[in-house]
Amino acid sequence: KGRFFNRKISTFSHYKLTKCIEYKAKLQGVPVIKVSEYKTSVTCHVCGMQGKRTKNWFTCDCGYKDNAD
Repeated sequence: KGRFFNRKISTFSHYKLTKCIEYKAKLQGVPVIKVSEYKTSVTCHVCGMQGKRTKNWFTCDCGYKDNAD
């Protein structure tokens, strides 16, 4: 079941995937917020400041540390 779903999703265009997510979220009453992907891999989700990303870890001056993925 999981492989089929992963294969199907990987063939979606970005636009189609976005529309599918918005549709399903609306059915469940979940808000969807579009965020620019610019610097999301180095922005701390705790304080919003730019942290440091090494090969496997993300660290921020506020003390937050997590897996880089």
